[in-house]
Amino acid sequence: MSLEEQMNRLLERLGISLRAVWLPSDNHEEHARIIAQEGLIMVYDKCESEAWASLIHEVIEWRLRPVLRVYRDTINHLITLIEEIAYSRKEEALSNIVTDFSVWRILGAERLGSTSNKGKRSKSS
Repeated sequence: MSLEEQMNRLLERLGISLRAVWLPSDNHEEHARIIAQEGLIMVYDKCESEAWASLIHEVIEWRLRPVLRVYRDTINHLITLIEEIAYSRKEEALSNIVTDFSVWRILGAERLGSTSNKGKRSKSS
C-alpha cells in the first residue's frame, strides 16, 4: 500500500472527509496545506516520516477549525456592528452638515439683505 493510500485510509478511519495527496517536492516552502474547497490535504514532504508528521499537523488543524471559527465569526459580527454604528453616525453628521449649510445660506441672505437695506436707508436719509 502506498503512503498516499495509507494516509487516506487514516483519514477515512478518523472520519475526516478530506483526501490526502502526496506530492513530494524539494522546492516547496510549505510542508502541507488544506485546500478545503477541494476537500484535499496536500502533503509536500519527500521523507515519509516528515510527510506523516505534516499530515498529523493538518489533521489537528482541521479539528481545530470549528474552535477557531468562533473567533472569526465573532470578529466578523463586531466588524458588521462597527460598520452599522459608523454608517449611522456618518448619516447623522451629513444631515447636520446639510442643515448647517441651509442655516448659513439663510443667515447669509438675511445679512446681505440687511446690508443692502442699510445702504438704501443711508442714501435716502
